[in-house]
Amino acid sequence: MRLLAAALALTISGLSHAITAEELITKNIESHGGLAALKAIGSTTATGKMTFGSGDFSLDLALKVVQSRPSNSRMEATFQGMTMVNAFDGKDSWTISPFQGRVDPQRNSSDEAKMAKINADLDGQLVDYKAKGYTVEYLGMEDVDGTNAHKLRVKLNATDSRTFYLDPDYFLEIRLEDRFQMRGAEMVVKTDVGDYEKVNGWFMPFYSESQGQKISFDTIVANSKIDAGQFAFPAAPKK
Repeated sequence: MRLLAAALALTISGLSHAITAEELITKNIESHGGLAALKAIGSTTATGKMTFGSGDFSLDLALKVVQSRPSNSRMEATFQGMTMVNAFDGKDSWTISPFQGRVDPQRNSSDEAKMAKINADLDGQLVDYKAKGYTVEYLGMEDVDGTNAHKLRVKLNATDSRTFYLDPDYFLEIRLEDRFQMRGAEMVVKTDVGDYEKVNGWFMPFYSESQGQKISFDTIVANSKIDAGQFAFPAAPKK
């Protein structure tokens, strides 16, 4: 009876200390470097490469990604003198796609602009999630390539969500899973992240892989001088 009572007490104690979504978010922010370090970053400029395929069938593009507060972003991918641009200025999302024969800037759809705004958030979706109108739910643990990761789902709106898979020891993201509506259909995109390095006091991933596309950064610089005009849809040339 004493052994049974002791075992029951341990079980109840374990249940009472079950981790919550709020505790995981706090641990995640602390592991990254703390909220003060994050808020001290006003912009980032990352350079590296984007790789499609693998081995003899791989293709490398020179990559530059610039982000600045409140929600501006610009990605440039260059190959053989041609540069693809994907940008967001806080309202409009637009692209230049020379690899598809389109050299003039084109405005993206409202669905693409919606996702661009989410991805342009330097703080990410866990920080200040309530103020952004999001809800967060802890879904327990799930295996991610041999790691039993904590699973946090952030509901971004009625149809879209981003699920964070956090390492159980360091509480940093090892995988993101996006579910969003694009042209009336649900899209699911999984992205593995890693190779964290400290940038201005905040740990950032220098590597990501998603659907055969790999991104590896050589440098990420915080708070460098940013040309704010690069995010806006280009004005038509004067005649």
